[in-house]
Amino acid sequence: MIEFSTILSFIQAFGIIVGVAYYMMNIRNTRKTHELQVTMQALSLFGSKAFWNEFDELMARDWQTLEEYHEKYGRGLSLASTVFITLEQMGVLLRRRLIHPSIPWDLYGTYTFKLWEKYEPVIMELRRDFSPDAALWVEYFVMEMRRYSKEHPESEVLTGLK
Repeated sequence: MIEFSTILSFIQAFGIIVGVAYYMMNIRNTRKTHELQVTMQALSLFGSKAFWNEFDELMARDWQTLEEYHEKYGRGLSLASTVFITLEQMGVLLRRRLIHPSIPWDLYGTYTFKLWEKYEPVIMELRRDFSPDAALWVEYFVMEMRRYSKEHPESEVLTGLK
């Protein structure tokens, strides 16, 4: 026959297990909620009219050499404050794992490639002449988008790249 104290021990153990499981679920839900809040704030940066107007203007610029770029647009990326600061912020969020790479990739991955390819020479010149960390997080963001696209080739089908 099972003693009363044994039954109480089982009930206590079960209560502790249920409490720990509830606590872990609560932590997980809190983390997911925080991740969603950070994601929504980050994506609101991409949704602004100023961002896309500036992006369009950056992509419409035309030059063949850095000297021609300087003659037409001056040194650096004066116009690019909204676009490049937004991409810098996305790079930091990705580095700190506060946002999953699938989200910006699904929405904006290919745009970042085009922008980076176009402005990489200008950015490298800025690094050489002014600040070695100019647009460092933009580069990190682009590299993470490239890595993600290689690891998830099915996403390229969904975004129309293949």
